[in-house]
Amino acid sequence: MFKDNWLSILSLVVAAAGGIPGIIIIINRFKSSSKLVVSPANFIFGNVRFNPDPIDYTLIFFSLTVTNEGEKPLSPGAFYLDIKKGRRWIKLEGRPIPEDINFPSKEQTIEVSEPWKNDLQRFSGAIPHGFPLLGFLYFVTDKIELNELRAMSEMKFRLRCTDIFGKRHKVTFTSSGKQSEKDIVYPKHGISIRTSKNA
Repeated sequence: MFKDNWLSILSLVVAAAGGIPGIIIIINRFKSSSKLVVSPANFIFGNVRFNPDPIDYTLIFFSLTVTNEGEKPLSPGAFYLDIKKGRRWIKLEGRPIPEDINFPSKEQTIEVSEPWKNDLQRFSGAIPHGFPLLGFLYFVTDKIELNELRAMSEMKFRLRCTDIFGKRHKVTFTSSGKQSEKDIVYPKHGISIRTSKNA
C-alpha cells in the first residue's frame, strides 16, 4: 500500500506542514489528475481453448464504456481484471481479441460486429476529460469454472489499468450474474443478443 501511494502520503504530510495553502495545492493536484470510470454495458461468459494448450479456460468478454473524469488525459497501457470469489480476488489474464472470435450458445444468438477493431487492450491514444471510449475487453482464467460464474447471483469485479506512465488506476463494480431474458441491442458497441427459441 505504501509503495503504491508514497507520493500521495508524502504530499499530504507536506500539505499539513504548510497549513491551509498547502492543503489547497494538494486538493487541486488530485483534481487535475486523471480518474478512470467504467460503465459495463454487457458481458458474455464462455469457454475457450488455445491450441495446443489442452486447458479449457473460462472467458469473460466485456462490452463497456471507459471514461476519464479527471482533468488530465488518461493514456491506458494495459487493462487487468479481477473477480471476487468468496474472500479472495482471482486475477484473470487479458488477451487480445481474436479476429475469428464467435460466441456459440444453445440459449442465445450472440452477434458481435468485429470486436477486435475496438479492443481496448490495443488502444494507443489518450482519453481526455468528458470523452467516453466505447470498446471491448477479453479475459480468461483457469481458476474459476463457467458453472461457478453462472451460479453467482452477484459478481464483484475490479478493473485495473496501468497507464503509459506507470500510474495505476482501479475501479470496482458489481453486476448481476443472471443471463438476460430479453433481446439486447447495443448499436454503438456493435453487439446484439437474441434469446429466441431457435438460438
